[in-house]
Amino acid sequence: MTGWTIPGPVDSVEVMVQGVVETSDLAGMLKGHRESAPPEAYLRGTEATQMNAPLRDLADSVQETDPLALAQGQGFCQDPAQVLATLARSRGLPARYVSGYLSSENNGSGQEAAHAWVEINLPGFGWIGFDPANACCPDARYLRIGSGLDAKEAAPIRGIARGAGPESMSVSFAVQAQAQQGRAFTIAGPKMTYCVGLLLNEGMVCLSDTRTNAGLDNISTYRKMFFFEEPGERVITIMTAGSLSVTQTTIARLREAVEEPEASAETSIMLAPTMLKVAVIIGNTLADVRREVDEKLSAMNQGASASMIVAAQRKGGAMRLFLIYPEGNFIEATEDTPFLQIGEHKYGKPILDRVVNPATSLADAEKAVLLSMDSTLRSNLSVGMPLDMCVIERDACRVLRKRRIEAGDAAFRAMSDAGSGALRDGFAQIKL
Repeated sequence: MTGWTIPGPVDSVEVMVQGVVETSDLAGMLKGHRESAPPEAYLRGTEATQMNAPLRDLADSVQETDPLALAQGQGFCQDPAQVLATLARSRGLPARYVSGYLSSENNGSGQEAAHAWVEINLPGFGWIGFDPANACCPDARYLRIGSGLDAKEAAPIRGIARGAGPESMSVSFAVQAQAQQGRAFTIAGPKMTYCVGLLLNEGMVCLSDTRTNAGLDNISTYRKMFFFEEPGERVITIMTAGSLSVTQTTIARLREAVEEPEASAETSIMLAPTMLKVAVIIGNTLADVRREVDEKLSAMNQGASASMIVAAQRKGGAMRLFLIYPEGNFIEATEDTPFLQIGEHKYGKPILDRVVNPATSLADAEKAVLLSMDSTLRSNLSVGMPLDMCVIERDACRVLRKRRIEAGDAAFRAMSDAGSGALRDGFAQIKL
């Protein structure tokens, strides 16, 4: 809960909240929730949830609830929710009113009106959700915002304003299925990737994670490193971050263009005369796909974005390392900045800044990118194992070595422990 006071007079006050919430179908059971009060705190009634002895007179005793809602089976969602909470407390069961949102089944869009349900603490089970308005338990379609003794306590935002003036609340969200049992309520795009590429005198090193959505009960793994290779003639490695639909479609179209019988130097990255032209083709393809996906998501006021790192060399040409942005434009690694990153890069960047330069050996470069990834894994749960790494030797025009590092890999664990120990020892030796 966040509170603030704004001294006036002011013309307007706007509060904006955005983020991403991942949900799973747990049959109404609430897991991993940080409780701020014991269950017994929810046995207390409020003005809106007072209980009279006769059940028939219940509707009249619940303030702010239409008395005809029970008899007619009609009313807003908060009406049956407050009634159920009152009934549960009358039986000695802690109950709380929950506010949030519910996605519709037909098109995956969210309801802009708030929804409400109840959580009851059952002996031996803990908190279980019940939606009396829909006669079901909350599942992956439900987005939980807050809870309290009644609708007033569980309101997403409330306050006191002195003076005249209108008030309004606007809500917009989209729901995207991430797996058979989970959904992501997307209100802003997350960084759920870390990819890094190094351009060195001896060659290039690339490393990517494989996590695409993080959550307690729903973690998906997809490869983010792709190869286009004609050994001895050219090698192109692409790493991706962002919307999975955008990146997968882009890679598929690049492969389709390569396999097209009428492929040309203007359409195929395997026939392009220079690596600069390769970057242009990839950038244009990425931009086209992103625009197409954006148009489909525009009805839900959402968009899609993706970026890519391209490490490439052709026979007789120089090694090139590009970062391609969602709009199709790109930048290139240089001697002053011999590495590029996409995704959740801030945790691993300080290590690279301190140890990597063009003269770094390939062996040390592998160590540097792995320590950079290890730092990111320790600091951000949205990046996860397994990892994909490749090494491209200068002028070989082929991938020298590919390595998949699974969770629990003994060599990676040893390196991680050694890095942590060296950091602790170095810290202890610093004198102020």
